[in-house]
Amino acid sequence: MKYIVTLLLILTLHQYCMSQNLEFSGTIAVNTEWDYDTVKITGNVVVNSGKTLMIKPGTIVEFQGRYSIICNGSLRFVGTPDN
Repeated sequence: MKYIVTLLLILTLHQYCMSQNLEFSGTIAVNTEWDYDTVKITGNVVVNSGKTLMIKPGTIVEFQGRYSIICNGSLRFVGTPDN
C-alpha cells in the first residue's frame, strides 16, 4: 500500500512540475505562439497590426479579470476534436 501511495505522489508531483504556465498582459509585437498548459491574462492584450497570436491545442486561456484581447493583427486558435 505504501508503494502505491508513494507512486501516486511522485506522479502527481511530476505532472505539477512539468506543467508550463504563463501570466501575460501587454502588446504582442512579434508573431507569438502560446503552447502552454495555461495562459493567465492579467491585463489587456493587444495584437499589433500584421502580427499573429497562435494558441496551440490544449492551451487554456484564463482571464483573471475583465480584460480583453484587442486584435489589430490575427488570432489563430489551432485545435483538435479533443482540445
